[in-house]
Amino acid sequence: MRITSLRAAALLLAATTWMAGCKDDDKDDETDTGGLPTDTGEPMETGETGETAETGETGPGESGETGATGATGETGLPGESGDTSEPVVTVPATVEDLQLGRIDENVRVALEGLVVTGIFLDDGEGEPGFFVQDPDSRSNAGLKVLLTDQRFPLDGVVTVPDGSILNEGDLVDVTAVYAEIRGVTSVRAYLSGQSEVRIVGSTDLPDPVELGLADLQGDLADSYESMLVTVLAQGLPFEVRAIDGDEFTLGQASASLFSRVLRIFSDSDEFVVDDAIFGVPVSIGDRVRRVTGPLHFEFVVPDVRGEFKPAPRRLEDVLFADGSGETGGETGDSGVVVPPADPRALLLTELAANERIEGRFIEVTNASAVPISLDAYRIGVYRNGATSPQGYLNFTDGAVLAPGDSWVMAVNRRFFTAFYEVEPDQIELGATPDGQDVYTIENLGGDIYDVFGRIGEEPRIGDDWFHDDSIVERAAFVTAPSPDFSVSEWVFNNLSDLASPGVHPKP
Repeated sequence: MRITSLRAAALLLAATTWMAGCKDDDKDDETDTGGLPTDTGEPMETGETGETAETGETGPGESGETGATGATGETGLPGESGDTSEPVVTVPATVEDLQLGRIDENVRVALEGLVVTGIFLDDGEGEPGFFVQDPDSRSNAGLKVLLTDQRFPLDGVVTVPDGSILNEGDLVDVTAVYAEIRGVTSVRAYLSGQSEVRIVGSTDLPDPVELGLADLQGDLADSYESMLVTVLAQGLPFEVRAIDGDEFTLGQASASLFSRVLRIFSDSDEFVVDDAIFGVPVSIGDRVRRVTGPLHFEFVVPDVRGEFKPAPRRLEDVLFADGSGETGGETGDSGVVVPPADPRALLLTELAANERIEGRFIEVTNASAVPISLDAYRIGVYRNGATSPQGYLNFTDGAVLAPGDSWVMAVNRRFFTAFYEVEPDQIELGATPDGQDVYTIENLGGDIYDVFGRIGEEPRIGDDWFHDDSIVERAAFVTAPSPDFSVSEWVFNNLSDLASPGVHPKP
């Protein structure tokens, strides 16, 4: 559990008492260690009790508040990035056990049947990971999983040890080391060690817990940490008051002059949105009715005071007051979703293996004369010479592609829009061509209609379809997809700034 204001006060009092008791100690042997014992190989003090922590084969461990024994790594601190060792014993646990402090830190725990609710490439410290939730609980059910051995994944996706791509809705079993990391109840999976993340199935995402602005600022928010939530505006919508890097601040729009003046002296009517996962295109003054995403916690004053921030995962997680961002896809003029058209009319038309992961994208085009509902299709991903798909990229629910139009999946909306000067249709973390992967258009039954690359082959520099740091575009004469790849149907260009996302054929 993180440090609440009461607990912070208690810790401050305890620290003051301890320091007072140390005034008469022999100062000749003291060093400036930030209040922590130096790693001398001697038993470490456990805190106020003065008891000695047990040591294992790896040396002494820091006990934390409970006095529990923990394995140590290079830093001697459990849960820190330098700690790469793991405990030997695995303890069965639930997310609630961790959130309520029933399990000591630095214990390896086994968690089963958790649903993936959000995926991130960088937690701010260079570690990718994902949020999970116990689908059978409605409080104290969320958890953050850090994949320590996948720092800055080069292919822009998060994978599990068997190479499968992780997606929202996956059911996973996780065996990893529990720690409170920067105030967030987390587990850290060392994939090269004794940790394990295994996909065991898939399911629908849990319904978000609905919260109001006041709920984010009270003790109630603590029980929803890392869970999927929706923060709803009460009455008037929220308005964007500030934008700061990967965050933006929403405040309750004020109807009266008194309320607007009162805001000068208080920020109690606003909250921060963690926008690092997606990159919602917002401007100062925009009005928002709701924000959905995992509820992230971050310290404002280290180890003393923090704030809860919803983290949207896609544009549809933010509903603007004008209604944009709600439908998640186009419909026909009548507003009715169009049924699937001839599957031979949807084809892959452009892939960008930009040197910057944020600039990579995948484009598909409707080559028919009628609208196509994308609900019946998906993109299969075959990495590193795989003979079967390691994952699928699903189109936005309800999306309809008009005749002749193209649909673009990108990785990062903010970078993509600035670089290409056009908005992507969808943000998908797995849309990261790297010059060696195979992509297919398939129906939900696995029938392949179109393909780029040869399944089972991993091209190298000099091979006919290798395209690292370049773009490939379907030749203008190709008007129908084919399950048989032909290099002659594609135009290769080594200059990624010549990409034309959303337009095919290139003018």
